[in-house]
Amino acid sequence: MKQQILNLITRFWEGKLSKKDQHKLLSDLEDSKHPLMEELRNDFATVHENEKLATEEEYQQMLFGIHEKMGVIKALPNRRRLKIGWSIAASILLAMGIFGYHFVQTNLPIPITTVQIPEPLIYELANSSTDTLTYKMKDGSRIILSPNSNIYYTKEYGNIDRNLTLIGEARFNVAHDAQRPFIVSANGYTTTALGTEFTVDSYTKSKLSVRLISGKIVVKSTNRSPFEMKDQVLKPGQQLLIDDHFKTALLVDRQEKANNLKLADNVKSDEHKQEGGLQFDQTPLPQVFSKIEKLKGVIINLEEVSLEGLSFTGKFEEHYPLDVMLSIICQMNELTYTHSNNSIIIKNKKQ
Repeated sequence: MKQQILNLITRFWEGKLSKKDQHKLLSDLEDSKHPLMEELRNDFATVHENEKLATEEEYQQMLFGIHEKMGVIKALPNRRRLKIGWSIAASILLAMGIFGYHFVQTNLPIPITTVQIPEPLIYELANSSTDTLTYKMKDGSRIILSPNSNIYYTKEYGNIDRNLTLIGEARFNVAHDAQRPFIVSANGYTTTALGTEFTVDSYTKSKLSVRLISGKIVVKSTNRSPFEMKDQVLKPGQQLLIDDHFKTALLVDRQEKANNLKLADNVKSDEHKQEGGLQFDQTPLPQVFSKIEKLKGVIINLEEVSLEGLSFTGKFEEHYPLDVMLSIICQMNELTYTHSNNSIIIKNKKQ
C-alpha cells in the first residue's frame, strides 16, 4: 500500500497524475484511519535520531511548491488547503528520508511565515576614497573618516553604549552624554570621552597617535595592548604617541612653544640618566637629525627623504631612547624610519 502511494507521489511530481488520481491521493492522505497512516507512523518511529530533518524554511518552500503545482492555492479555503498541504508534505518528506515531526500535526493549521532579514550584528563605516568622509551618528556625534579607514560598531551604539572600533584614522566630534561614554578602540588601546573633539591615527599597526583638540579624554591600555601603560589623561593641545615595538608612550604638549615632551608613566627609559639634552625651536629637520646623530653616536641616512620646509620644536632629555626621539619626530612630520645595518634610513611616509 505504501509503495503504491509513493509511486503516485512520484508521478504527481512528474506531472503524470490525472486530476482524478490527484483527488484520490488527497483523500487517502486525509483519512487518518487509512492503512497507509499506520505504516507512516511505524516508519516515522524507526527514523534514525541522527537523520537530518527539514528546517521550517525548507518545509515551507516544499509546501508552497506542492500547492502551486496542484493549483489549489486559490481554489480551496485556507484551512482546508493547509490541512491538505500538511498531509502531502508529510508523505513526501518521509519518501525523501527526512520526514519530520510535522506528520503528527496533520490537523494543525500552518502559521503564515514572514521572512525577515535579520539586523546585522556589526555595522561598518568605510572610506575607500581619496577624500575624507563625514558621518553623523544617531547620538549626534560626527565622525570625519580619513581615506582607507574603517569604523565598526554594533546596534547597541547610542542605546546601551557608544563603543567604536577604528582601523585607520578619524576625527571625532563627540556629543555630550554623561551616561554613555564615547569609546574608540584602536590597536589595542581605548580612548574615552564624554563630549569633546579629538583625532586617532592607527594607520600603522604598531603605533598609535591620539590628539585632543577640545574637552578631555583618557587613553588606556587593554589586555590586547603589547605593554601595560598607566591611564593617560589628555588636555586640549596634547598628543599621545604610542610605539608598541619599543614599548614607549610619549605625551606631547603642542600648546607649549617648546613642545613639552614627557614619557608616560610605566614606560622605561635608558638606565643611566645624564644631564643636558637637546632643545629645538623650529629647527630644520636636517639639523635635528644631525644633533641626534652626535648625541647617540649613530648614522642617520637622509638620502631618500625630502625634508624641505620641515622643522621640529621640542626638548629631548638625554636619557630618552633613540627610537623614542625618532618616533616622535617622524610621527609629527609624516615620516618613517628603519634600521639598516649600521645606519638609520629616514623616508617620507607616502613614499
